[in-house]
Amino acid sequence: MSRIITMNSFKSSCPGGVESLIRNLQGLALNKGWAFLELYKWDSSREIYEVSAKADFLQYGIGKGIIGKILTRMNLFKSLLKIDPEGDIIYVFHMSDLLSIPVKILKKNKVIVVQTNRFDIFLTLLGKISVITYSKYIDAFTVYTEKDKLKLSEIYPGLGSKIYVIPRGCRIEKSNERSNLNHRLVTITRLDEKQKNLSDMVNILNKLPNSYTLDIYGEGEEQEINFIKNLVRGNERVNFCGAAKDIKQILKSYSVFLMTSNYEGFGQTLIEARSQGLPIVLYDTFDAASYIVKDNINGFLVPKGNKSIFADKVLEVTSSDSSYQLYSQNALDLASETDKALVNNKWSKLLDGTI
Repeated sequence: MSRIITMNSFKSSCPGGVESLIRNLQGLALNKGWAFLELYKWDSSREIYEVSAKADFLQYGIGKGIIGKILTRMNLFKSLLKIDPEGDIIYVFHMSDLLSIPVKILKKNKVIVVQTNRFDIFLTLLGKISVITYSKYIDAFTVYTEKDKLKLSEIYPGLGSKIYVIPRGCRIEKSNERSNLNHRLVTITRLDEKQKNLSDMVNILNKLPNSYTLDIYGEGEEQEINFIKNLVRGNERVNFCGAAKDIKQILKSYSVFLMTSNYEGFGQTLIEARSQGLPIVLYDTFDAASYIVKDNINGFLVPKGNKSIFADKVLEVTSSDSSYQLYSQNALDLASETDKALVNNKWSKLLDGTI
């Protein structure tokens, strides 16, 4: 029997794109009758998702700061030596973690690296050292899009035959109906102002006519929650709604999905919005953006920081019911690209070595 081993900052019971993918891989592995082991750094008070009772967990985080990071890497190294896996599949979601896996473990297991952010973020200095030092031990490197594949191949030509395109799968079922036109705008996000740049989104809303409103759903650390509460305080057209409990039901109430991130990896909430027929307007700050949103087809890509153009594109999408319904139908048509069953089939083939 094979086993999948993952390494991440938090358990897959927490919110986040990597955590969602781990839950998905966990389901695929257990359906095959395989074991599943999650190695994670930190406990969290935000464990809101169910995970299988058949999965095993092992914490390896030791402390924060520079010394804590070094001790944590050492503990991951020692933990893997103690587990001593053989013939298993090890998933690497943070490139630098490759340096914390003993060479003897790399040699006798299948190693799959998964792109989890834009390459200039994903390939840190330690990440680049990892690729240069251990590329011969990488069995597969999955990326979001063909554009990402081309870019990675140009950076590291030796990885060419090991690169596979597997987008994220949509977690919610595709709607059978187009969305309805109104002036209610929405975003669903992990709260992290440095990355998500919600300040720009609020400024954009303020440029729109008074009939437009914005609801922000999200969760994060206490300081991030306090920041967003202060950001929207006194603005009657912007609401902070807390965590999104039922994304499919929530999206039914809105017409346009917004994203103003400084960077992203893929944008899980974008494909969820697309699956419900919502046109999307977003900053063009990561390669997968143009894969999810085809400009003037199911929304618009806006140059980063150009809030006036962003507001104009929201107005263009909502200018008439006939044009809006076209954007909405196009969104539904494109949603099949990230159908969960289709994407899971690609992951399953990669696990079986038949892709």
